[in-house]
Amino acid sequence: MSKVQEIIKAAEATPEYWAEVAKLDFACLLNSKMEKQKMSRTKLAKEIGVSKSYISEVLGGDLPNFTIDTMAKFMFAFGERINITSEPIKIDH
Repeated sequence: MSKVQEIIKAAEATPEYWAEVAKLDFACLLNSKMEKQKMSRTKLAKEIGVSKSYISEVLGGDLPNFTIDTMAKFMFAFGERINITSEPIKIDH
């Protein structure tokens, strides 16, 4: 196993790693919704009452102090609700 693989394996053994994965998953979901509904960052920002730069941060996976309330506001702008699920962690090394 290479040093990089060892580092990744160690990271995957922490809840912080999986929190970051969830943030990136949400950023991808948001980007997909925006593309489907042809919604610009500016329009989404106005819709939920945040700055355009905040939308850019979220789409980049930079989600400090990101809450379920914030996620709900984002999805509400698309006429949807948050549906939280879980799945087993699969680590292939």
